[in-house]
Amino acid sequence: GPEGTAGKSNARLQAIASALQPVNAGVAQSVVNRILDLVRTGMLRSGDRLPSERELIQILNISRPSLREAIRALSTLGVVKSHHGGGAYITDLK
Repeated sequence: GPEGTAGKSNARLQAIASALQPVNAGVAQSVVNRILDLVRTGMLRSGDRLPSERELIQILNISRPSLREAIRALSTLGVVKSHHGGGAYITDLK
């Protein structure tokens, strides 16, 4: 019936949409998840400074754009606060 075709085209649209995502979106997302895990397990606490951008790129073996994307996402979530030229810190998570 007509419902079947609607479902198919919707799935196709989703496939196209995910193909159009920035290549580093998945990478950034996994970095976000890893940082959130470190916060949850208490390895990173509020006020802790994250390693420098250069260090994080080496540690995580990712590109600068991916890292920036991840840090941006973390600050949107309110987990990280970036200080211009002064690195990124875990926020006071109360």
